[in-house]
Amino acid sequence: MTAAPQQELDLRWFFPLFIGGWLAISCFLSLVGGWHALAKKYRSTTSNSGELFSFASMGLGRGFGPVSYGRCLFVRLNSAGIALSVFPLFRFFHPKLFIPWSAVSDCRRERFWFMSCTAVYVSEPQTRMLFRGRLGTEIYESRNHAA
Repeated sequence: MTAAPQQELDLRWFFPLFIGGWLAISCFLSLVGGWHALAKKYRSTTSNSGELFSFASMGLGRGFGPVSYGRCLFVRLNSAGIALSVFPLFRFFHPKLFIPWSAVSDCRRERFWFMSCTAVYVSEPQTRMLFRGRLGTEIYESRNHAA
């Protein structure tokens, strides 16, 4: 019997493939979850004022499996709406957003997978954002105060 020649991992390809995979996954999540569709209408180029929630979490999309943005968002709330941005390492295909309260068709408390959260429904394009904890409570109160 002859032994198969042992091949070594060529590290010249590791980093380009890793970075390419990282960018492809980021792009895929943006498209599937709806961030890309929201960016077509609500892309923001200005910095917003308001209360900042750093490293916040959100579920984006409809159905039983929204895309989870776990502890990688920066969210600002003010009387005009919600500003969202993603941590720079995950920002590819995720531009900053500003969603005005006028674009929110409904904001209500819901249970999702046994968790209490605030569901924010954007009218155009139709999508749902799920926020938990203090951020969810603040969004719910801000929306009801703005309405």
